[in-house]
Amino acid sequence: MIRAALRTLMTRRRRGAVAIIAVAAMVPVTAMIAANANSGQMVNERRMTQDGADALAVMHGTWTARSLNVISMNNVTAAQLLTVAIGSEALAGTLQEIRITAGLVDAYIVGHGALHCPPRTADPISAAVIAAAWTTPCLINHGVVAIPANLALAKTFITDSRYNPNHGIEVSHKALRAIEGMNRAIVERFPRAMREIGEDYAGELGIDMFHFADPCNGDGVRNCTKTNTNDGMALPLIEGGIEARTQLCAAMQFGTTARFTTFRQRGFPIGKGPMTYGGARSKPVVKDHINDLTGIGRDLKKFKDYYDSPSTLLGEYIHLWVPYKKGIAPNLFGPQQARNNNAFTRRYDAKFASLCLVGKAVTGPLNQLVRMEIEAPVPTIWQLRDIPPLTPLPIVQPDKMPDAFRILALTQKDKGRRLAAQVLQENVESHFGYAQTGVYNPDGADLFSQNWRYRMMPATRMDDPAKMGRDLQRQAKAAFRPLATALGAVSSRGTWGRVNAH
Repeated sequence: MIRAALRTLMTRRRRGAVAIIAVAAMVPVTAMIAANANSGQMVNERRMTQDGADALAVMHGTWTARSLNVISMNNVTAAQLLTVAIGSEALAGTLQEIRITAGLVDAYIVGHGALHCPPRTADPISAAVIAAAWTTPCLINHGVVAIPANLALAKTFITDSRYNPNHGIEVSHKALRAIEGMNRAIVERFPRAMREIGEDYAGELGIDMFHFADPCNGDGVRNCTKTNTNDGMALPLIEGGIEARTQLCAAMQFGTTARFTTFRQRGFPIGKGPMTYGGARSKPVVKDHINDLTGIGRDLKKFKDYYDSPSTLLGEYIHLWVPYKKGIAPNLFGPQQARNNNAFTRRYDAKFASLCLVGKAVTGPLNQLVRMEIEAPVPTIWQLRDIPPLTPLPIVQPDKMPDAFRILALTQKDKGRRLAAQVLQENVESHFGYAQTGVYNPDGADLFSQNWRYRMMPATRMDDPAKMGRDLQRQAKAAFRPLATALGAVSSRGTWGRVNAH
């Protein structure tokens, strides 16, 4: 009995010992589970932060490429509309010149007849004889001499009614104003639009804060904040000058060459633009097409030749009989050839030159009379930032594009709640991520090739950590101050290069 009692007692003690060991073992196991859960949560937060940076960089790159494609499309359309405007304005201006000149000729002939045809005697019998022998033939002669001017005047109204250049002017001017409004709105609102879209992304991805490097860093933006902001980068554009206008005029003349590929996509042959291939198949040059189709050149030549001829009716030597003496009466200015050199072709060329050199009319009210300068509302000619518009070979490689075309997105996410936070402490309070996209055009970096794209690329804008730290201190919100401080503490680029794996 004593032995059985001892066996029972020993068995009970072993069972209690195992329970104690199990309870003691649960403490480290629980800690391991908590640490594992915390590690998983930290990895997930970092993944979310980096995914957010990738998504925001792609979003900004996508909209940048889309916007540049829209502006490129509008520029090609503007080149076509300006061709329509120049041709319509030149035709309307030439018709106006003929009307003014014909009116002056009529006024001169009437004045000449009033001066020389009436009898100059008070004797009624003599006056009747002179009226029969002189006044009537004189007035008939003046009326005959005025016929070409009146025919030319009538022809201007026929041409105006048939081809209606004022309609071409009205439509092209309205469309050019619409293009200017669209381009200007895209440029002005772009950084703020990137912020608004970025906020939606951040909400969906669980990101607490985001920042785009170099916010509002372009021309023409409005309602954009450069400090303590999460506004986006501006489009990489600046308002162009004479170089940009030269590029526009080259595009209007030559279309697609080694660049400007959208003209080829719209049906223009290689080396031909709207001005040189916008007419008929037999006369593709717009100036020649309008001159031939409307007959304006032939009308100008007839007018000029008639009133410039010394053999008008009985000749210039009988000045009292012929109401025109070469060099005295009004006539069209300059040579008037049927095809090449006349008032219409010169006005067409002058308008094109004023577009290329100045981009607008500078003579004010005088231009409303002579109409030798461009009258169309020329839209703002944008050019790419840090890329000269007259570069012989346009850039096509993404890694050759300037920093203005490289979008760096940074994200921040606060550390979530942890298990056993008092025991398993972490030094990290926030997670940061960054990603970069590059915007490029495989057809060439210009604003007449509608093929802008983006792609993810190494974050080269982070290669100088000290500079990025200073930029973040100045531009970003307070949530990025720890990252700015850490970047500023990097001793050298070489040290950072071992850490920064892009």
